[in-house]
Amino acid sequence: MEPSKHEQQLNYALKKNKPRLLFPILNTVFAVAISAFLTVVAIKQKQPVWVYFVILFFLVIYPLSSWYNGYFSKKDARKRIYNVQEEGHLDFLANYADSASNQKVTFNEKTKEFEPLSIVKNKKLALLTIGLSFAGVGIDPATKEVKGIMGMVPCSIWIKKKLTPPIAKPGSVSVDFKDYAVDDEVIFQYRQKEDIYYDPKSGWLCFGTRKTTQIDEAVKIADDAILVIRNQDLVSIWVKASENIAFR
Repeated sequence: MEPSKHEQQLNYALKKNKPRLLFPILNTVFAVAISAFLTVVAIKQKQPVWVYFVILFFLVIYPLSSWYNGYFSKKDARKRIYNVQEEGHLDFLANYADSASNQKVTFNEKTKEFEPLSIVKNKKLALLTIGLSFAGVGIDPATKEVKGIMGMVPCSIWIKKKLTPPIAKPGSVSVDFKDYAVDDEVIFQYRQKEDIYYDPKSGWLCFGTRKTTQIDEAVKIADDAILVIRNQDLVSIWVKASENIAFR
């Protein structure tokens, strides 16, 4: 069976970002050998002190750059292979309850950052963003439950719009990651072409689709935090930040 387009892209990305030890090790040996040779020559020729600093600089920088480019950067990139994905690949499931979390979304006007809700200290979360921002829903990889809104959203990309948040029922939202191996700190850049809207009068932000339909499920996961699900797909994130934020 021929692999799907998504599987082909994933395999290519994994292959491209495969960490390799051979070249960093060879370059380290090469740097040590060259540095030793140059040091011996410099001593015999009684070179000034700055020459030894140049040799030391080469000995440190060359191996470090080789290790970073050939191993560490690729290792880190593999953790974030799932940044780009086909829309609708994940399933979002609404779980209604009698009440939502009584915690509030914390928004820092200075840094434009959201703090996640109900998070155990130092716990690492997967982040799913909508639009060209670094903010979205924080998901616990263990329970696959959305824990709140987190991340930074640059206000320069906000679009001023009068917003009316959807009528939502309290509850929680869980995520089916399908074939994605999610442990921690994975970033899903979801619906990247969507816009982010801001209503200065009410303070509401909307990531994604502003208008809802009859088939949509609006889930209030906490005070001033709403997720809109359509056919098990997340179409928008509604969160109340602050009123009259200067964003131009």
